[in-house]
Amino acid sequence: MNSTEKALNNVEYENNEIGSRQNVIPLPVRSKKPSSNELQKLDNKDKEIVLKLLSDVIISFIEQDCTVYIEKFGLLISKTESENIVSYCNEQAMVRLETSREIFFEKCIELTNYHRQRFPKIIEEKEISLQLYHRLPTFFQKKWDKNGLRKVVKEIFEELKIETINLGASNLLFPIGVFYALHNRQGNEFKDWLAGADVFLAPEYKQLISTDKNKAFTPAIFNSAWEPLQCTYGSPLHEFSIDIREEMRQLGYELPKGISPSIRTAIFEVKDNNKPCMLCCTDNLRNTSFNGSKPAGIEFTFQINCINNLDAIDLAARTFSLGWVLLNSTKSGTLKPGIGLNCQTPLTGLKSCKLNSIFTTQFSKIRHPANSLNGVFSYINLIWLTEAEADLLSKTSPDHLLTILKYKNLDQITTPNRSCILRKSSFSSMAKIYDRFLAPHPFC
Repeated sequence: MNSTEKALNNVEYENNEIGSRQNVIPLPVRSKKPSSNELQKLDNKDKEIVLKLLSDVIISFIEQDCTVYIEKFGLLISKTESENIVSYCNEQAMVRLETSREIFFEKCIELTNYHRQRFPKIIEEKEISLQLYHRLPTFFQKKWDKNGLRKVVKEIFEELKIETINLGASNLLFPIGVFYALHNRQGNEFKDWLAGADVFLAPEYKQLISTDKNKAFTPAIFNSAWEPLQCTYGSPLHEFSIDIREEMRQLGYELPKGISPSIRTAIFEVKDNNKPCMLCCTDNLRNTSFNGSKPAGIEFTFQINCINNLDAIDLAARTFSLGWVLLNSTKSGTLKPGIGLNCQTPLTGLKSCKLNSIFTTQFSKIRHPANSLNGVFSYINLIWLTEAEADLLSKTSPDHLLTILKYKNLDQITTPNRSCILRKSSFSSMAKIYDRFLAPHPFC
């Protein structure tokens, strides 16, 4: 096997296994479960019914602008958000302002007067259990009285808390969302792990409340992939071509003879929130065909925090070259968010750099397909990951990793000297929650 084949074999299409975990952090100490264990007596089908109805009850309270308290874990809070949503009809782009209700989570181990003042309508287990009882089929009402059902709800909330803290995520109440936990410190007892955990909710539930300000316009047709960036950030600092063969040779790989690709690239300076970064963008990938397929229909972007633009040139050349390898290795001849390549070499070439894998995300500044003179294309953003972060992809799903990266504001801009977001977290048993009855409802 030559060096190029070795590089291409690092790409995974089905299971996304792009790394191997080296330093696995031990799981937190488990909390004691309730003694009744009524929940454990249910088969998977009955448990699914109860969890679905419980989620519906919680959502009904949320829709009444109530705040739901999960005992010794946290608050589920109703919030409304407004954003402009773009859709396409024929050759017209339609924009409307949508106001939606979503659910947010705030960790709260103990309710205090502070919380009751912030949220006048807090719903606790007693009220939740009562509403759940009225929704249960007769079989379950025969099995449990109202007090017995309250114990079951307590068990469910305890299992949700334990699963989130111990495994790093829980989809126990999937209609509401997926709960995630990142650990900032280790502890000797479960309460220490809980106290130090950064817990958040990736909401599945979203209720459209109202729409307003419908507008229609004809999308622009760009001469190049750089044009919308030039309109926003001005002329590029640099325009250059990347010699893929030479870049791969520097990384220790040789391309087959007769292949001498080059990528046109421009670098723009972006000053958002007084933190300048370099935005790199390609321009001639969208019409290139890979493996005999139709044109790729994408252009790469790469955003990096670096000291000067000369650093950005070298790092963009390395990143886009590896992106080209990833693109050339796909069966479809194109890429979408959530695909990675373990490069087994640091981004900066320094041993101190922990980033050694590339990963595709959505380019947040231009999320919708763009029109050009030679067809429609999309922007795909490339970021760098640590080996442990890449390994998380093989244990869970692309959406699981994307959710964590987005929460930590790491899904767009690469910072070469950043630390691993999983340095004190363990997801080694994550596969367990995929095997239970909620398997038809994975994270993605």
